[in-house]
Amino acid sequence: MREASGHQDGIPDTWSDQDIQDVHYRSRLDPVDPDLVEPLGWVSYAAIRFHSTLRSVWTFQLGGSDKEADAWPTGTLANKVVRAARDQGDPRADAFEEWYRAYGQPAIDMRNGVMHAWPYTADDGLQALGMGPRVAGRSRITTTTLERVAGVIGLASWHLDVIRCDRDS
Repeated sequence: MREASGHQDGIPDTWSDQDIQDVHYRSRLDPVDPDLVEPLGWVSYAAIRFHSTLRSVWTFQLGGSDKEADAWPTGTLANKVVRAARDQGDPRADAFEEWYRAYGQPAIDMRNGVMHAWPYTADDGLQALGMGPRVAGRSRITTTTLERVAGVIGLASWHLDVIRCDRDS
């Protein structure tokens, strides 16, 4: 057993040496369609970047707490940004609201569709991911779906960044 020294690389200090050795093995244990791994990474990266952009607006432009921003899910943070801009009389409030309708909410829905997908064995025998009806009418996630989702999230983040940087809106 390791000494209690805090977390190292995300591994709790109470785990045994055998647990630590099993981490690598278990990380590749679940069956997965290898074609989905890279585009899932792009979606994850786009989602992280999107949350980071929202966090910047919340903390640097609207004076919100970074601890709050870190604790809120992306959808909650987006709603808080729009509401705070309106409540504070920020000249960009209308732009934030329009951004949310046109880009923010669709990106959040698509992000959630992927991040809350469920794994299953498809009729063709391959491992697959399913997305719920709010986004795609209960459909199988494909590489094309993931590329589109990453693009939608990235575009939403970019549009938000444009508004964030435009202090004269």
